[in-house]
Amino acid sequence: MKTISYLAATAMLALAACSQSQPADDAATSSSETTVTTSTTETAAAPAAGDAASSSAPAAGGMATPDFARQAAMSTLLMQQIGQAGVARLQNSGIRGMAGTSSAYPNSALQTALTTGGVTATLPTDLDAAGMARVAALNATPAAEFDAAYLREQIAAMDAARTASEAYAASGETPAVREWAQRQATDYADSLRMLRGMQSSQHLG
Repeated sequence: MKTISYLAATAMLALAACSQSQPADDAATSSSETTVTTSTTETAAAPAAGDAASSSAPAAGGMATPDFARQAAMSTLLMQQIGQAGVARLQNSGIRGMAGTSSAYPNSALQTALTTGGVTATLPTDLDAAGMARVAALNATPAAEFDAAYLREQIAAMDAARTASEAYAASGETPAVREWAQRQATDYADSLRMLRGMQSSQHLG
């Protein structure tokens, strides 16, 4: 499922609505751990909480598939929680519409790719310490500065996810996951253009 492409479509409409603003209700966060299992002997240790690489660092081209999958899932969790913060606090209604889409990013397509590729990996369902610190800092931003801070954080998180996906798509070891990564990289690039366009048009850089 190409969730990020929905964000790009939402952004096309949101550009026309950027001058509007209205309050938004707090978004609730919920998650449950999902384990993808198939007949494979490949395993890898989960990244430690607080490891910045699990939140934002690009994946090396030779990263093992379970490690890449966990990093990609953690990136999704980070974008979800940044989006949830945006839904709760963004003043610009157009940007808030995009945040609502990003707050609902799932990892289901990644799970399917792992299963198809015969890979066993337990995907994280809770944000690590580094990601939690980023979201906490965003939530502590004063209201007058929040819209600009939101765009900076979401763009940074998505750009890191794009870079990691491109690296794995170029030389990853599992074909099904490489295909997923290539689709994600393309969708992230499209969405980043939209986010940066809103950042520029609203002078929120």
